[in-house]
Amino acid sequence: MAALYWRLGRYPETEDYMKRALTIGERTLGPMHPELATALANYGMLLRATGRISQAVDVEARVRHIRPSTT
Repeated sequence: MAALYWRLGRYPETEDYMKRALTIGERTLGPMHPELATALANYGMLLRATGRISQAVDVEARVRHIRPSTT
């Protein structure tokens, strides 16, 4: 649902679904799972798209912590 709302530009609904997915993902996969990192990266993009840059930077730092660059 989040992807659909994203495409429609309905960001508040997108955020609601992303937050739910993150909560469920953390609970079921654990805080260091690569799929959780992907969901966090998507959430960071939403934060940037809605002008919340400082929050996006924090989320992106968490993504880098979960899956550090191999380069």
